[in-house]
Amino acid sequence: MARVLLPKGKLSVTIGIDLVEVAKVEKVFGKNEALQEAVFTQGEIRYSKRRQRPVVHLAERFAAKEAFFKALGTGLSGEADWRDVEVEEGIPGRPTLRLRGETARMGSDQGIIGCAVSLSHTRAYALALVLLVKRDSC
Repeated sequence: MARVLLPKGKLSVTIGIDLVEVAKVEKVFGKNEALQEAVFTQGEIRYSKRRQRPVVHLAERFAAKEAFFKALGTGLSGEADWRDVEVEEGIPGRPTLRLRGETARMGSDQGIIGCAVSLSHTRAYALALVLLVKRDSC
């Protein structure tokens, strides 16, 4: 996790990054729909299934969830749920994150006022970078 102070010192930025092997995601989630539904939202599953290689897009979304929790600095903890972090389509080529439940509360408690996500993949790897903008309390 990196932290960069913005010019006025009242806002800060944290980043999280995650790289996953597509083959590992395929091995773990494969055709196990129950496990997919425990980690991914219905929207994420539908989006991935519409693609030529669904597992690559699930891998990107898994990496985004991991990167988000790294940027938050908490890891998946407490009442937080994988599905509390959803990668939505947004404008083509510009995915967005939607936070729900306990994860949204944790983000609010930390002063998150904005976030951005970037996804990329090759045949073998999926990568996600998450940037969180936070209002500092001091």
